[in-house]
Parts: sequence; C-alpha cells; structure tokens
Amino acid sequence: LAPISIYEYPWQIFVLGLVMGILAAGPVVVSQLLSFRYSLLMIVSVVVFAKLPLFGLSLLISCIAVACRPLRFRSRFIAIILCMSPQMLYWGIYGSVAAADPIKFGFSYAPWICSWFTGVAIAGTVIGIGHYTRYKPGLVWAVTLVVLGIAFALFEGKISSSELDYQLYVAGNNPETAHEFHDRDMSKIITEAMSEPETQSFLEVGVWSIDPSLLREELKDELKDKLIQGQWPSWFNVPEDVNFQAKRKLLTDEYDKFIDKRGASKKTPS
Repeated sequence: LAPISIYEYPWQIFVLGLVMGILAAGPVVVSQLLSFRYSLLMIVSVVVFAKLPLFGLSLLISCIAVACRPLRFRSRFIAIILCMSPQMLYWGIYGSVAAADPIKFGFSYAPWICSWFTGVAIAGTVIGIGHYTRYKPGLVWAVTLVVLGIAFALFEGKISSSELDYQLYVAGNNPETAHEFHDRDMSKIITEAMSEPETQSFLEVGVWSIDPSLLREELKDELKDKLIQGQWPSWFNVPEDVNFQAKRKLLTDEYDKFIDKRGASKKTPS
C-alpha cells in the first residue's frame, strides 16, 4: 500500500485507516478478553512482517496495560480506549509528512484519525456482541476479518491492485529522478581512475601525454568515444552512480514486470 499517495487517491485514507485500526486494536482486545500471551504473536507479526518495531512496542505497552488491574475488570470499552494511547502517540510522532506544506501536513494525519475510529469501532463491536456470546475466542477474529474484507473491497473498488503495481513498477522508477541519467562532471572520476591499475596498464600501450592535465583530457575524449559506441572503456571501473546502462536495464525490467502482470490495465502502453 505504501506507493499509493493519499493526496492522489483520498480513498487510501480509509484503506489505511481500516488496516491500521485492525493492527492497533486487535492485539489490545485479545489481551483484555483472552490473555496477554495470546496477543504476543500478533505483536511479533507487526514487528516482523509489517516492519514496524516502534509500533510493535506501543502495542506491547498497550497489551500489558489492558491486561493488568485495575483496567482489566473495569469498563472493558473505556479500558481499551485508554490503552490505545501509545498507538495515538506513535501516530502523532511518526504519522506526518516531513517538510510538507500546512495543508498536506494536516491531511497526512487523516489515515491515523480514521485508524483510531476503526479501532474504537472494532472494540465496541467485539464487546457489544461478546456480551451476549460470552466473549467466545473466534469473535475477535471474525470482526477483524470483516473489517479487513471491507478494506480489501474498498481498495479494489476505488483504487485497484493494478494501480498499486503501476506505482510500484512504473511511477516509482521514473528515469527523470534517476541520477544515473543526469549530466555530471566526470573530471574527478577520471582523475581517480588514473591511479587505478587497469588504467595504468592501458596507458602502457599507445602514446599518451605525460602532463596529468592533458592526459585527463585525452582520457575524457576516449571515454566519450566509447560511450558514443554504447560501451565503457576497458580501463574504466564504472561507479554504480554513473552506470546508466545498468540502471536502464533495471528500469526496463521493472516496466516489463508491470506489462507482463497487468497487460490489460489502462496504463499499459499499447
């Protein structure tokens, strides 16, 4: 979901809100209604699979708090709301867009506000239904699966997985932003290459200037001639940040992945 911008696709706010609401409230509800140890697997999954260690830490604090007295046996709903405070603190610190204008900065918190309301709704639904079903273990999973299904249906209906692939394989690999294709001064790189063993071996053959400045210009001309032919000189150890040929192949491979996977998409070139 990461490549999809909430500014370009506002429906992504609700998709993120639903998914993060599950992650924020699910373990806390399990810890309160079942046992703290049952929530540990969910917390570990957030850290390992979602790669959100600090969010996992906030969940750990919440699950410990909600499982301990006096919160455990008081108002279940209020206890869960109070114990979701670490998640709100996490969103407040890490949920904004850095260096954004005031409107975008405020808008960047929209998914996390939606997440909080989703978490509250999940907790309220589980506790409300559980009051009549004696809090059977499967209730938490059933409610979270329903919310996850809504998030999936909303994503496919309003955004689609083909758009996600487009952002991942195509938009995220814009050649205009690749520094390998930008003009740059090669003088420093050539100067460093002049001391390399490959260059020294190359200079032993042929007639080259003794003066370093003139030699640098001659090597630069040699480099230009080879690049016109579509190749690098044998003596030149190509740095990764200037290897435009390798970058071009990488981008082409990424574009081919999108075409092969989403050939019927409207964004696939005809």
